[in-house]
Amino acid sequence: MTAQVAILNRSAVALASDSAVTVQGARTNVYQTVNKVFTLSKYAPVGVMVYGSATIMGVPWESVVKVFRGSLGKTRFDTLDEYGHRFFEFLGQNDMLFPERAQREFVAGRAKDFASDLVEEIKKTTETRIEQDRPLPETDVPSIVASIIHKYHELWSQRGRLGWFGEGAEAAIATKFDAEISGALAVLQHLPLSETDRTRFRETVAMFFVRDHFLNPHSGVVLAGFGESQIFPAVNEYIVECVVDGRAKHTKKSRQTLQEHDGSMILAFAQQHMAESFVAGVHPEFQEFIRSYLGKVFGEHHRAILEGLADIKPAVKAEIEKRVQAVGQALLVDLDKAATEYSRLKHIAPKLETVAVLPKQELAEMAEALVNLASFERRISGEAETVGGPIDVAVISPGDGFVWIKRKHYFKAELNPHFFSNYFRERDEETDAHD
Repeated sequence: MTAQVAILNRSAVALASDSAVTVQGARTNVYQTVNKVFTLSKYAPVGVMVYGSATIMGVPWESVVKVFRGSLGKTRFDTLDEYGHRFFEFLGQNDMLFPERAQREFVAGRAKDFASDLVEEIKKTTETRIEQDRPLPETDVPSIVASIIHKYHELWSQRGRLGWFGEGAEAAIATKFDAEISGALAVLQHLPLSETDRTRFRETVAMFFVRDHFLNPHSGVVLAGFGESQIFPAVNEYIVECVVDGRAKHTKKSRQTLQEHDGSMILAFAQQHMAESFVAGVHPEFQEFIRSYLGKVFGEHHRAILEGLADIKPAVKAEIEKRVQAVGQALLVDLDKAATEYSRLKHIAPKLETVAVLPKQELAEMAEALVNLASFERRISGEAETVGGPIDVAVISPGDGFVWIKRKHYFKAELNPHFFSNYFRERDEETDAHD
C-alpha cells in the first residue's frame, strides 16, 4: 500500500509520496526505500508518481520513466493530457523495455494463471456436488466444466472494450499469441473439454488485454503539472497493467484541472483515508458505518413498533409500515445531505480556502504532513507498515519547473558529487545538441 498526495493551487502543485513497497513471496516483506516520485521531463514542469505495483511486466517504473524522459528530450506539449498520450504511446512501442519475448511470456503467464484458477473452481464445485448428491455421475463433469468456462467468458464479454482497441482486437491477440494460450490449455488436459470450451478459453484470455478490467498486479500512474497552454496545474490518474501487441493496457481513472474558478484541490491516491479524514473532518469508514447503521435503523425500526400493535388489521398495518418506511428513507437522505453540507462548510471549504493562498513551501509541507499522517496511522494500528519510509516531496510550477523539496538517496550525497554533475552534464549536453 502507498500514500500519495497532490495539493494544487493556482501557482503550483505539490507532490508527496511515501517509500514503502510490499513484496509477496514465501513471506511478505515491506521495503521502505522505493522511489515513487519522478520528473517526467528535465525541461517541462511535469512530474509523475507511481503506486501499486513497483514494476510493469517486471520492469521497474523508475527505469521506464528514465527511458521515456530521455526520449522526450526538450519536447513540450500544450496540455497534460498530451503528455499522458505520448507516455502510453511510448510504452506500447518500446521494444527495448517490452520486447516481444517478454510480451509472450506475460500472455502465457496470464493464461496459465487463468487455467489454474479454473481447475481450482471446477474441483471445488465437483466436491460440493459430491457432498450434496453422492455420488456425482461422471456424465455431469463436462457440463460443470463448460458452465464455469462459460461463466468467465460471459463476465469478460460484458466488460467494455477500452477505447483504443478496435472490434477485432481480441481476435488479433488470440491469433498472435495462439501458441502461448494453447500451451496453457495443458493445465486443463485431464478435464473433458469440448471444442467450444477451448474456443471460449482462448477468447477469454484475449479479452484480458482488451477489456476495461485490470488484473493484479497493476499500477497507478499520476501525472501532474502544467502544459504549455495551461495556466493552472492539472493532475491525471491512470491505471496501467501491461504492454501487449504494441499497446499499453491502461485507462484514465480521473482528470483534475484547476480551473480559474477553483482556488485549490487536495487529492489523495492509493491509501486515501487519512488525507480524506483531515480534509472532510471525519474518517470515510466511520462515515460509511453511520450511513449503513442508520439505514438499518430507518429500514427496520417501524417493524418493532408495529409488532406491539396487535389490534390493528393487517391491511392497515401494511399501509402504516409503507408510510413509515418512506418517511425513514426520506429522513436518511436528508441526514446524508445535511452531514455532507456540514462537512463542506465547517471543514472542506475553510481548508481549501487556506490552500488557495499557500506559498510553495507551505504546499510542500502540507503534502508531506498528510503522507506522514497516513504513515503514522499505519505504524500505531498494529498492522503491517505498508505506508512508511522517507517521504519524497516535490513542487512543480511554471516558472521553476520540477523542484525537489525532499528526496531520499540510497547513498550519501556528499560522497557522490559525480552523480549530480553527471545529471546536470547530461542535461547540458542535451541542450547543446538541440541548440
